[in-house]
Amino acid sequence: VPPWFLGITWPFPFQRIGVNFLREMPHALLADVPGLGKSLQTIAALEDHEGRILVICPNSLKFSWGNEILKWKPGADVVIIDGTKAERERKWRAAQICKYVIINYEQLLCDFDIISKFCNETHGFYAIICDEATRISNSATKTTKALKRLQAQKRIALTGTPISNSPLDCFGIINWISPRYLGSYYQFTEEYCVKEPRFNRIVGYRNLTDLGNRVSRFMLRRTKEEVLPDLPPKTIQNIEFELSLPEQKLYKSIKLLILSEIMKLEINKHTLPLIPVKMLRLLQVVSDPRLLGVQDIKSSKLEVLKDLLEPIIASDEKIILFTKFAEMAKILMKELAEHDPLLIAGEVSAKDRQKAVDLF
Repeated sequence: VPPWFLGITWPFPFQRIGVNFLREMPHALLADVPGLGKSLQTIAALEDHEGRILVICPNSLKFSWGNEILKWKPGADVVIIDGTKAERERKWRAAQICKYVIINYEQLLCDFDIISKFCNETHGFYAIICDEATRISNSATKTTKALKRLQAQKRIALTGTPISNSPLDCFGIINWISPRYLGSYYQFTEEYCVKEPRFNRIVGYRNLTDLGNRVSRFMLRRTKEEVLPDLPPKTIQNIEFELSLPEQKLYKSIKLLILSEIMKLEINKHTLPLIPVKMLRLLQVVSDPRLLGVQDIKSSKLEVLKDLLEPIIASDEKIILFTKFAEMAKILMKELAEHDPLLIAGEVSAKDRQKAVDLF
């Protein structure tokens, strides 16, 4: 492994194994669970190659990738393709002298002509890295088809969830890593899927042990429990609290309203998914009545949260708050303004997300 990799205060032994795996395999899927350093292992594995490396990732991770590369290799030539079309074209021209080029998946389609021209004018890419590779699990999408048209000597897929919905997910990823290794999509479904004869619809799966054995040729996956046994277990504490009387009254009225709406529904496969969506309103009431436009009822949950935060903030610890609702994040920003909170949400740009991460 690279001298700089051995010189840092870690890596852990499992990371050295990961680096060697990525180096030895012409194409590979690194499927370690989140938090085990997939990007670090990938950077180290490709370090001694002079060829250009294309990193494709979700837009929210582009600047994180750039920072990760520069963290371990200060002064590395990195270009992040971002901005207007004219700005992106300018950055692609600058990329001719850079080792690392970072784009998001959407740019595979909107900038494919620019990328093709770049490959024709240069020697193309030595390696292509697909981070959060579940984005290419569906081999029929335009994005996946565009990706397959890009040539590279080495292809590396990174994801902590190689199978997020069904065994079909791994077909798209492996089919990119090693085309035709699992046959065509039709051959794959014939071998590993159970189909309803009348409609030819997939209703189950079979031969999964064989599929696992075949996929393992390209895949390395480790969990935190396997490789970091010294880490303490996660502590989960449920905090119970009472809703105020106005909140209870609002909760009951909304529950009755939802029940009346459900009673009017003709329950079938189309309307059944609507029921959990309607019930989200109950969760919103408990989080903060303002999520439903009720301004004159205070949130008991918010008050409990503030009490919990006091000793943590007093001890100068860091806190990450998660919420299901974007509007709740805005409420938290307002209610906790005295602590100068940082926000990451869907409407926050990739650059501002990275600024928030760096400040945190």
